[in-house]
Amino acid sequence: MSTTSLDAARPRGAVRPPRTRHAAVAMTLTAALAGGTLVAGAQSAVADEATTTSDESTATETATPEPTATETATPEPTPTEEPVVVSTTPDVSMSKSRHTGRKGQGHTRPKYTVSATTADGEAFAGRVRLYVKGTKVAVKQLDADGTIHFRPGLGKYDVGRNGVRAVVAPAAATGLDQVTKNRTVRIKPKARTNLYVSMSRKQATKGKSHTRPKYTAKVRKWGEPVTGWVRLIVAGDKVAVKKTNSNGVVRFRPGLGKYDVGGNRIRVVAVPVRGEGLKKTTRHRNVRVAPKVTRGDKVVRVANSYVGHRYSYGGTSPATGFDCSGFTSYVYKKATGKTLPRSSSAQASMGKRVSRSNAKKGDLVYSPGHIGIYAGNGRIIEAARPGVGVVKRTIWQSNPQFIRI
Repeated sequence: MSTTSLDAARPRGAVRPPRTRHAAVAMTLTAALAGGTLVAGAQSAVADEATTTSDESTATETATPEPTATETATPEPTPTEEPVVVSTTPDVSMSKSRHTGRKGQGHTRPKYTVSATTADGEAFAGRVRLYVKGTKVAVKQLDADGTIHFRPGLGKYDVGRNGVRAVVAPAAATGLDQVTKNRTVRIKPKARTNLYVSMSRKQATKGKSHTRPKYTAKVRKWGEPVTGWVRLIVAGDKVAVKKTNSNGVVRFRPGLGKYDVGGNRIRVVAVPVRGEGLKKTTRHRNVRVAPKVTRGDKVVRVANSYVGHRYSYGGTSPATGFDCSGFTSYVYKKATGKTLPRSSSAQASMGKRVSRSNAKKGDLVYSPGHIGIYAGNGRIIEAARPGVGVVKRTIWQSNPQFIRI
């Protein structure tokens, strides 16, 4: 019953050690004690016991139950999460309204728009500096939406190519880097006003309206008409202002009363409207105005043209020669269309007598038996006598009469 109990308690699959082996060990020990071979026998017994123990251990290991499926399954390794990399460079864009501008035309100023956000599209605090040709011209804070606008005056640019640089500097708390954007703008020189002035004549005579000069002003820019005003200034006095027509043309013809006798400096000033972006332009001309020609001036001029002609008694024309009254009657007829009596005394009696101090050119100078034409400045033009003819000389009479016809 003891054996049955042990067998029942032994694990299934275990190897039962042979009983004869234990008996042999006991007998060997007994013989060794009796015969003096204890040591050798003990060693042999120990060796056999070790062998037996090894066999039992092997059998026990062989009989170890297999692990369950739960124990056999090896858990999958947990994947390692990649570190999140946050960009410190903001997204910055810079646009410009135009590529070129022109000096003097404010509406051609380029406008710059700078937009700056984080990589996630969020606006951030910071400021933007604008440089034109390396010179800082403006500094502004970014708006709430991350944008800012610049439109510097044309005085900040040079004529020609200009490098424009916008530097976005985020606030220190944002942890973002500074970003620079570059653009190029070309500025053209100020358009020049071309003013062309022509005039119909350079000389005029007081009292002769048909001799008034006429001025024509044409205002152009790059060959195109310019809208504006044109001023006419004569001898320092502004005499007229007119607006250009659709062709950029203005015409003037002021009266002779606006001129002085002698040389007159004429100024024509073109003043374009503000939208043209042009400065006013001036041109100069010169006009000489002769004094008004009186009837006496005409008489003296005609008389002078016959100085040198021969004297002839009863002569009344250049062809036949002149005597004194024939000469005066011929000159007056030609200069004024007025017919004088034939004799000197009759001529003296038809006009108005004036004093010598009030005498004017063209008056008759009469002395009994002789008559001539007053030339001014104490001189007389007359048909003197045979061998002398028509001469111009100082009045020789001691007390002549001056007759105004």
